[in-house]
Amino acid sequence: MVANKSIILVVDDESASRETLEMAVRSWGYDVCLARDGKEALSVYANRQPSIVISDVVMPRLDGLGLLRSLKDIDPAMPVILVTAYGKINDALLAMREGALDFLTKPVDFKKLRDLVEESLPVQEGNSGRSDRSQFSFPPDSGPRHPESLSFQQRIQPTQQQRLKTGNFSPLGGRFRGPGSRLAES
Repeated sequence: MVANKSIILVVDDESASRETLEMAVRSWGYDVCLARDGKEALSVYANRQPSIVISDVVMPRLDGLGLLRSLKDIDPAMPVILVTAYGKINDALLAMREGALDFLTKPVDFKKLRDLVEESLPVQEGNSGRSDRSQFSFPPDSGPRHPESLSFQQRIQPTQQQRLKTGNFSPLGGRFRGPGSRLAES
């Protein structure tokens, strides 16, 4: 373990979600501080100076987007990851425009969240990354993912390169056949 651990602020008005995120982040070797809403999060932020904030979007008093704006006013470089059970494309676009590191939907893909956290934190002396940390796997990291658990970027990404790989160009799923090719009957 690292002597100088990063502090991660977890903000969620639902105690079960807050506690699950806390367990995950602690299992990765980080210190965690908690808040129940955006207003409380700003107070905790001022006292604890966390390295990253993971926040729910829909909360009383000050929601996740309001918290994001307030934190960016204080420290424009502060990494903020927003998490919600109500993934709307408009909210995701707004969050990314406002400077969110990412916009994830519940149930949280903990592998993706851990990767985001580790990529956004500076490498601390003596800490080479994942080598000495256990893998939090509740819910399990294996098995098929629900579309709701994909980040906004993953959900909008069927790129031209992917379509080229599969040869799937038509909305009906037909294969592209170049000029002069014969269509084989199946």
